[in-house]
Amino acid sequence: INIQFRPTDERTYSGLLLVNANETSGVTELAISGKGKAIRELSLRGVSGGFESMTIDFGELTTGTSATRTLRIRNSGNDDLRLYTISYPEGFDGPHKSLAIVRDDIIRVDENGDFLDDGGNLIPDEVQTLEEETPTLTLGVSIAPGSYLDVDVTFNPESPRSYDALLEVSSNAT
Repeated sequence: INIQFRPTDERTYSGLLLVNANETSGVTELAISGKGKAIRELSLRGVSGGFESMTIDFGELTTGTSATRTLRIRNSGNDDLRLYTISYPEGFDGPHKSLAIVRDDIIRVDENGDFLDDGGNLIPDEVQTLEEETPTLTLGVSIAPGSYLDVDVTFNPESPRSYDALLEVSSNAT
């Protein structure tokens, strides 16, 4: 007999497995236990035409112009993924460099990319739009398991040369 363990929380589980058979000695017991572990897996993908890829290619741009592409930050774990900051290299820009929190609670992102408060209520657009001039605190965007957040990344070449860079995302990924 196979026994499957599927924890729903990060904690220790224990109990007794009771087997009732037609033997004369009655019920047989076996102590079982396991520990649930939270997994917050971060994956980054470029999105173009509805398809995900391992890179974001901006092609060739004339200096002084810009192009925007989508970065998808996905949580494929089983616990909320907390996004802190995104560091953009020279020539690239986007949100969440250091986002000011105007609310004390954690902001969740659902499977549709909508921002929700702790009660699951949609956060109005005027609260989502935060100015970089606002005093900076820790970013409080939380991405639920199985959900993602799409972020627009802008490329603005400052000189005629090749740009090959990595974005750095700071989070609580395990």
